[in-house]
Amino acid sequence: MTLFNYYLKQSLSFMASFLFGALLYLLMIVYIYPTIEKMDGLEQMMKQMPKELNAIFNMSAGLKDINQFIAMEYYGMIFIILMLCFSIMLANKIYGKAIENKSFANILNLPFTRSSIMAMIQGSTIIAHMLLGIMMAFGCILAINLIVDHPEYNFWNLFHLNVLGMVMFLIISLFTLTCMLIFNEVKYGLLCASSIALMMYGLSIGSKLSSDVEWMKYGTIFSLYDSAKIASGDANVSLSYGICIIIIICLFIINLVLFNRKNLSL
Repeated sequence: MTLFNYYLKQSLSFMASFLFGALLYLLMIVYIYPTIEKMDGLEQMMKQMPKELNAIFNMSAGLKDINQFIAMEYYGMIFIILMLCFSIMLANKIYGKAIENKSFANILNLPFTRSSIMAMIQGSTIIAHMLLGIMMAFGCILAINLIVDHPEYNFWNLFHLNVLGMVMFLIISLFTLTCMLIFNEVKYGLLCASSIALMMYGLSIGSKLSSDVEWMKYGTIFSLYDSAKIASGDANVSLSYGICIIIIICLFIINLVLFNRKNLSL
């Protein structure tokens, strides 16, 4: 239990720094909304922009309410980039760095099985992602109520924008662990995980450019997180949660097996 507390403390302290930065940027986006809302013709101008540009910057969300505005300005790209960095860097912090500096040998000497050690690492990762999603959701709602006069928003749409996003990025974090367990050197595992994650994000954007390439969305988990549809309430969030949870369980088990079989030269 003490070892789990150690991993949890590492995860939560790292999460806190990202939470502060993410909320600060979100606060800036919410702060400019009242000014943007008063600008006549802006939404009509956005609709006249090329479809490709709308797809890349997720402008299809529009400006009908605060939900759709922050879905376009924040959750469509900035949130994805920030949380992509968080998920990969967290996996490196609680596992990769310990392998690189040889300190993992001390952990293996403790009276814990390899399975329990990896379960603790993944458990702390899950808690950090879920807490970040929930705190982001309530931080977002608090900012809206403090800054926007008589705001019209849907609580659950905002909640899913944050929590579903972090459930999806939990997959990235666990997959990063998988890659580091597969490769002998941590740097190659990080490179592999980062490359695949960026490729999937590219596929997600590409699938929106034309109906001819819409099939690309089936090759990326980012298709489970369409911020514009989530903000408007048109997304099937139950299906997205279900698929994400199945993938998380599979990766959790795979990582246990890989860690048990991994030859650690410490």
